[in-house]
Amino acid sequence: MKKALFFVLTLTLFCSQIFSQAAGDYRSVANGNWSALATWETYNGAAWVPAVAVPSSTDGVITIRNTHTVAITANVTIDQVVVASGGILNWTLGTCGIANGAGVDLQVDGLFWDNYSNLPFPSLSIAFNAGATWQLGANGTLRRSANNASTNWQNAYQGGIATIPATSNWVLYKNNTQNPLITTTGAFYGNLTLENYTGGAWAATGGSSFMGAAGFATIKGNFDLGGAGTNIVNFLNQHTHVQPTMVIGNLTVRAGSAYLNYGTGTEIQGNLIINGVYNYDNNDPRKTVFFRK
Repeated sequence: MKKALFFVLTLTLFCSQIFSQAAGDYRSVANGNWSALATWETYNGAAWVPAVAVPSSTDGVITIRNTHTVAITANVTIDQVVVASGGILNWTLGTCGIANGAGVDLQVDGLFWDNYSNLPFPSLSIAFNAGATWQLGANGTLRRSANNASTNWQNAYQGGIATIPATSNWVLYKNNTQNPLITTTGAFYGNLTLENYTGGAWAATGGSSFMGAAGFATIKGNFDLGGAGTNIVNFLNQHTHVQPTMVIGNLTVRAGSAYLNYGTGTEIQGNLIINGVYNYDNNDPRKTVFFRK
């Protein structure tokens, strides 16, 4: 009986792997641009074959596979996109729209890099069509380098942004003159990391800081200032909502970097690890609250 059960389970798994794709699905076969045929193959109902057109929102599931980096460099609208673990989808030029189809419209188990780099128009943002959603896997990463909106990512999260996995990664990655933006009011993050790869210090103020009075941000994982970056980050926590910024994991300030704990302050449920500077101003409540569950 045990052997028979093992055979049935094995056969079931084998069949599910065979039939997990459908005609019209796409998957990457190499690194390349989204608009290049050589980047893709498509499933014709019986086998994977070289693509004769690049994928769009009207096609089936589109998968960026492990080890592949696909770059969006021209106008495109996408839907049913899965960035698999180890895969990278990098938006650098053109417009990128996300259509509303069945289920999650952009599933990120690897890395999506919001890296729009057309400097004359740095504020162009991902366009989520009405009802379109995205989602991070437990180890997925959203990396943001461009000076464009963050609230659209927060508002379009599948099931509501409060459901974002605590182990997922949201990275502000400064690699040019643009300052990636962040959301404060009602915002949730998994692990939140700020990294600076430019030649000078990054003063993460203004739209790159926690600010305003209408709400506060919650970091469900760890908050890391500096990360693996090559230069320092000086982050301003200046919102004045009655609830301090909430860090459920650890708050780490890397060597040379600074956390400016202004405004209402910060509540830390994990550990505070300071290898740089943890600074207060003279005018605000600027609380540091340690809370153990």
